[in-house]
Amino acid sequence: AWVGAGKLSGIGITGIGVYLPEERFTAAQIAEASGLPEWVVRDKLGISSKPVPGPADQPTQMGVRAAARALEEAGLNAGDVDVVISITEEYKEYPVWTAGIKLAYDLGASNAWAYDVGQKCGTSVLALKQARDLLRADPYVNTVLVAGGYRNGDLIDYRDGNVRFMYNL
Repeated sequence: AWVGAGKLSGIGITGIGVYLPEERFTAAQIAEASGLPEWVVRDKLGISSKPVPGPADQPTQMGVRAAARALEEAGLNAGDVDVVISITEEYKEYPVWTAGIKLAYDLGASNAWAYDVGQKCGTSVLALKQARDLLRADPYVNTVLVAGGYRNGDLIDYRDGNVRFMYNL
């Protein structure tokens, strides 16, 4: 999650927050699930381990946790946020909904309006550009929060050799 703020002192990122699930899936576990030798997973695919979301690690909740840390680092309260841009991927808690609204609500950003950006690998870059442009263009927007969660790794079938390039999701 990123918090961008400031018209008086210049526009920039004022806080960054990260949330990673604690559970890990090791190269040995990926090797066992995929049928590949462990050295291939580790040395050829470059995966020694990866985080694995648990049942409480739903995409929007992971975004809320990261956002709270970003706000803390920026020295801001959720009520200071004017806009929430959600970068939660399409694979989320519900198939058709705006995750940004739920993220803003759960965070307590009651003064913010929210929307989602979904551009696959380009989502974060586009959201940061939009945040900057909102801060420049709208005199009523002083703080933009970009946050989201991701658990597309749930969609990976390790037995399918055609998706090996996606094992690191």
